[in-house]
Amino acid sequence: MRRFFRNRADAETFVKLCETELLNKGVEGIEFPSWLRVMAQRENCRLKSYGKTISDAADSYIQHLEANARSIPLDAAVKELIANRRANGASGRYVYDLKLRLGRFCRDFAGRVVADITVVDVDTWLTRLNLAPVTRNTFRRDLSTLFSFALGRKYCVENPVAASRKAKEVSSDIEILTIEQLAILLQSAHQETLPYWALGAFAGLRRAELERLQWKQVDFESNLIEIKARQSKTATRRLVTIQPNLADWLAPYRSATGSVCPTNLRKRLDEDRARAGLDKNWPSN
Repeated sequence: MRRFFRNRADAETFVKLCETELLNKGVEGIEFPSWLRVMAQRENCRLKSYGKTISDAADSYIQHLEANARSIPLDAAVKELIANRRANGASGRYVYDLKLRLGRFCRDFAGRVVADITVVDVDTWLTRLNLAPVTRNTFRRDLSTLFSFALGRKYCVENPVAASRKAKEVSSDIEILTIEQLAILLQSAHQETLPYWALGAFAGLRRAELERLQWKQVDFESNLIEIKARQSKTATRRLVTIQPNLADWLAPYRSATGSVCPTNLRKRLDEDRARAGLDKNWPSN
């Protein structure tokens, strides 16, 4: 396209403007090469359908990279959580169970950092455990405890367990031993396990409370059993009355000391049930 100018000065001015424009475009081409422009245009089109920009995508990915940089290995996070719970007065039994379940998760995801775990990872792992719904949800609860703790320490940007699927628990009727079954069980029990069965049957103590109970908490003079706050499921202290029938069963143990429950408790309880003929007919709840 030819251009006409009124005079030589106007023509020279136009030439200088064109030279400046060519120079600027050359610098732009070096700083923003064609391949980068093509990529930017392509990715901008992909993001447009989601109402997002290249800047949004960069921000999101940088957040992911920063989270991974701040994160720590799973097993290290579990150790921190366990130490935190112990320092805050959690019971030994709770800490043991927490360590056991989370340890299994860590072994299956060895080498992974906290921020790298996804909802899919959690759901797939829980499903592969192939456990009853209640037990599966217990694992899920402990995982949520871990990731909530990690979130508070900025080891991840979200808790992947929160969006994972909770197993459907089917409620069933609570079953109890008949009077005849209880009588046979008490007669068949080991001398060391008899107090466990009697306290559970006649004082209504929970299994976890029984496992933590010391003989010094059983006051035969006042006929009261003290359940300390740290032993109780509700974390509150309470006193349980020793009824006459329970007092009769516990009479031989008035001078006993230490833990009410013996070592190898689970094994001995199983033996008691087997001797009583209840190993295959034990109530489901």
